[in-house]
Amino acid sequence: MYDFDDEERPMYVEPNYQDFGSRGDVSILIPLYNEESTIASVLDRILDLRGMIHEVIVVDDGSTDHSADVVEEYCVK
Repeated sequence: MYDFDDEERPMYVEPNYQDFGSRGDVSILIPLYNEESTIASVLDRILDLRGMIHEVIVVDDGSTDHSADVVEEYCVK
């Protein structure tokens, strides 16, 4: 993880991995473009981490297959 000081130079900040994801504070952003054949397995893996995940945001960038339909099915799960 990097932080910026007053001079806008990145400096390394050691992350605290003990607290990371322990309270459902992780957001996941998934870019989606014609991934109908793979998005279900990705979402299944994410659902296995329910206790750690606060939200999942899927951004469909104009898919021409049925990727969005697959994601919509998971919205009701």
